[in-house]
Amino acid sequence: MPFPEGSIIVKDSFAVTESGEVMSGPMFLIEKKEKGFNPSSKDWLFMMLKPDGRL
Repeated sequence: MPFPEGSIIVKDSFAVTESGEVMSGPMFLIEKKEKGFNPSSKDWLFMMLKPDGRL
């Protein structure tokens, strides 16, 4: 399914410790950029946002 330029997909994640505690994991974001931005990634920009807000 082709996505138009400017599309953004967000995927959250989490981890569960051995004691059953649930912890936030990084959030993954991808953005469809203009044609030619990065042909090897089919023009997607990949980012990861850590739970503390760092990229």
